[in-house]
Amino acid sequence: METVFPLPDEIAQGHLGRWRFINGFSSNSTCMNYLRQKTKELEVGQSDIPDVNILACCSEVDIRIYQGLHTLLPFVSFTVPDDQRLEGGWAPKIVRKYGMRLPRQFAHFCPACVGDDVYRRGFSYWRRAHQLPGSYWCAKHPTVRLHETKSKQSFEREPQFWLLNGQSVPQNLPEEIRNNSISHRFSEACRSMLKVTSGQNNGIVRRLLVERAISKGIATGAQHLTSQKYQRLSDLVKEELPVVLQAELCESLLNKCKREYLDEIDGAIGFPTYQEIPRSIGTAFAIIFLYSSVQEAISEFESAGRLLQQSSLERIFTGGRYNISAVAAELKISESIAGKIIFANRHSISLKISQEIGAQV
Repeated sequence: METVFPLPDEIAQGHLGRWRFINGFSSNSTCMNYLRQKTKELEVGQSDIPDVNILACCSEVDIRIYQGLHTLLPFVSFTVPDDQRLEGGWAPKIVRKYGMRLPRQFAHFCPACVGDDVYRRGFSYWRRAHQLPGSYWCAKHPTVRLHETKSKQSFEREPQFWLLNGQSVPQNLPEEIRNNSISHRFSEACRSMLKVTSGQNNGIVRRLLVERAISKGIATGAQHLTSQKYQRLSDLVKEELPVVLQAELCESLLNKCKREYLDEIDGAIGFPTYQEIPRSIGTAFAIIFLYSSVQEAISEFESAGRLLQQSSLERIFTGGRYNISAVAAELKISESIAGKIIFANRHSISLKISQEIGAQV
């Protein structure tokens, strides 16, 4: 069995495909079953190891590094609460659920990157950045449209296989979309979310988005469903996003009525009840409509995360949740009473946290 090491920005599904091809397995699932058994023999110490972690172990790569550089976890779970993010990795339950999830229906690649790969390495591979929503032209080759393959076995073969056999097609979007400002900023936001630094506190990111939305008079989550006072984030998106991109990125926008709640987008700025479901596309839209630049948003998220870890609130607020035991100890009350206080005052507590961090930023 030959060990197959991951390449720069190679996505886990494609990396598994190279494991399959180089070692002669009939399918990716067959290969994964073998690697799973091999991992058990290594006595890793877990009974239900996520596929992503198995690939990391078998490839002799640190699990946290593999998760951050070879999956879409940083993007897909950008605001999903996870206490282990403070340590630079993801909890196994998050990895199992989202580690191999793709935000787009088909597999995508850049023909120019394929040519470069074949020239330099003799083969091509699948990149994470090409699988992000909003990626229609290659960031490295800006004039080259990405190709898509619709086979369910796309990642089992190298991109050049689909290209040379005429089984891939360029994405069918008008050329003017390439220079559309909203499209450009959305792609930038998605790429920035993918490059998230280790230790980011995912829970505080959503709270910062909520507070910024409130300050701009935008309804948060499912609140004010019948109110005519508040504008929705999805209203802003529908007004400015070209129809062809609405169909591509969030088809529900096409038939959306004004002030109607659209979960895929408006849920991105919801309160704690909405946190468990990732809404990465909605989060990317929140970033570009609530901030003057993508860089401003990312800098605020990173600064808030660092300050939260350094502040007295770190024990109380971790991974998007309140630590009931820490609150009880701080106030010298029972955990039962602390839990009731948190439930009754969770919004005002989140405001206090955002204000404290905002003052320091």
